[in-house]
Amino acid sequence: MKGYEEHIFRLKEKDQYRSLSTVDKRKVESEDLINLSSNDYLNLSGRTDLQAEFFSNLPTDTFVMSAVSSRLLTGNHFAYNQLEEELAAFFHKETSLVFGSGYHLNTSVLPVLAEKGDLILSDKLVHASIIDGIKLSAADSKRFRHLDYNHARKILQNCRSSYRRVYLVTESVFSMDGDTACSEELLRLKKDFNLFLYIDEAHSVGVYGSCGRGWSWEERIIEEVDILVGTFGKAFASYGAFMVSSSIIRNILINKARSLIFSTALSPVQVLWTHFILQKMKSFDKQRQNLMWMSDKLRKTISDTEYTTLGSSHIVPLICKDNALSVQLSLYLQRAGFYILPIRPPTVPKGSSRLRFSLNSGICRSRFSDLINLIKEVGANYESILAEKG
Repeated sequence: MKGYEEHIFRLKEKDQYRSLSTVDKRKVESEDLINLSSNDYLNLSGRTDLQAEFFSNLPTDTFVMSAVSSRLLTGNHFAYNQLEEELAAFFHKETSLVFGSGYHLNTSVLPVLAEKGDLILSDKLVHASIIDGIKLSAADSKRFRHLDYNHARKILQNCRSSYRRVYLVTESVFSMDGDTACSEELLRLKKDFNLFLYIDEAHSVGVYGSCGRGWSWEERIIEEVDILVGTFGKAFASYGAFMVSSSIIRNILINKARSLIFSTALSPVQVLWTHFILQKMKSFDKQRQNLMWMSDKLRKTISDTEYTTLGSSHIVPLICKDNALSVQLSLYLQRAGFYILPIRPPTVPKGSSRLRFSLNSGICRSRFSDLINLIKEVGANYESILAEKG
């Protein structure tokens, strides 16, 4: 075990060591401690009124707690079919397919679709699950600099003719920087080079667009997206993931996607809850508007301090570069009643450690004002916090 001990020592030496902490969700989401590290963007996970309504209408004579099988055997409960039909209609797409998680989905779809003789061209900052999916594919892969579509164009100009199919892969809202893709540039590349457009909307579904249909809907490019990926584990306050696309792609995935074929299906009661939230999604416009108001306010406040921020979404990073400083800032804010954890390499590039404010619409105005004042205080005491030990 000597080699492993040395590895742990090096992580601790660089302030990159991680550990699991058991969080009392009730305490973290109380008025005394505001959770700023979850992805519960619409503040639905603690809505006891929604939970009561869901359970009061649960078809107890037909639902079961566990699928106890993969979907291709006996796990394809009616709840799956119901959810997939409504997801396709919700996004105005031909079909939908639900997976056990976003990681399952992204590590399965590209390996199935992108074959030898194809190319996957991806933004350099796509999620780790997409990167792993690319590695599992037999296709060649290239990356373009983050949001640098001129770089993507140069790559395509040099090599597009060498490939049968090319998949252009990006997120809509990027999970660590909180910035967004450029719809006009994506469409221009798709048209000019005859590409398949794959957009992961994990952080925008439920938050952007009419009724929470996401960034591609808000940008009015939904018809041009060949494969749209979303998750239920964030704004939907549920679990699992989905893609919407053509029936041909759906049928190929059912036959070849390993994470679908060789995994026990999601619990039917979980799928029913997701379907319940989907039907409610159009009623959360007020939450979406409040979320964006807070995001703009927080981002401007950080910009006025010694720190740097990025993006334009409900994910607001405070870049402090130094690993130790990110830890100290995290503890500083926690003591003041805001539960936020540091983000360090390798999750983000070296030298870009940060606090990632993952806002939710349920933060009351008075506590949000407290947060704004605290950020101003943090900015004013930049040097003293940097020098603080332990």
